[in-house]
Amino acid sequence: MFPYLDLAGFRIRTVVPFEFVDEAESFSPGWIAQNVSKWSSRINSQMRKRYGTAKNGGNLPFGQNPPALLAAGTTPPPVSLSGRPTLGSMRLVLQILTAGALGVATCQWSQDAGTTFTGPLTTAALVSLAGTGLQANFSATGSYATDNVYSAATPVPETVLGWLTDLVSWDLMCRRYRNSQDPAIATFKESFDRTIAEVQQAADAKDGLFDLPVSEDQDSAVTTGFPLFYSEASPYVWADEQRCSGRQNDHQRTGTGS
Repeated sequence: MFPYLDLAGFRIRTVVPFEFVDEAESFSPGWIAQNVSKWSSRINSQMRKRYGTAKNGGNLPFGQNPPALLAAGTTPPPVSLSGRPTLGSMRLVLQILTAGALGVATCQWSQDAGTTFTGPLTTAALVSLAGTGLQANFSATGSYATDNVYSAATPVPETVLGWLTDLVSWDLMCRRYRNSQDPAIATFKESFDRTIAEVQQAADAKDGLFDLPVSEDQDSAVTTGFPLFYSEASPYVWADEQRCSGRQNDHQRTGTGS
């Protein structure tokens, strides 16, 4: 299963004390990742009718498209990403180290929002960002400056990552405190209940309050679940079309499906 959220991403989002997270991983390595997979599957199952799947042109699983880069600094030349992300919660940052034109300027990159960096790398039309599944496409237009920074949102919408964090946090607290009525986890239960309700709303094509994007900074990922109807510019044209079709069926002695 494509990983929406890894352990590092869970740690920076959860309000569960870090020592509880470390304790769970110490006694059961991979337990958190398995629960992320469990809840990711549950979310996908509820979203499938509205957001489709990759096989039918839809957008599930989320995070399969490269996120957009937001540029900052002095007249930054365009840089884009291509490829397919390997992790839904990565937060990519590209930072210019040495100024100059394409092929002269150097950069470093991070997949954890700048906590750690890899590099330096020389800019080129296509630079592979090892381990991310992505390539950076540097433009030959303009000159890169040392204050140029390019940042990308997470491939999987933060709303979904937040849901996963709340759901797994509840599992983790229940595992530590076996009494689900313990006041110590009342807040986590509230977050869990709210998340379950929000996921249901996001899956509701008729009255849902959520419209999840392809990735955090991009357009809607909704591809299916729309009302099925035939419409023309005039509200009366459909009746004319239906009458014409009915007369043709009568003449041919056939039904609509024939």
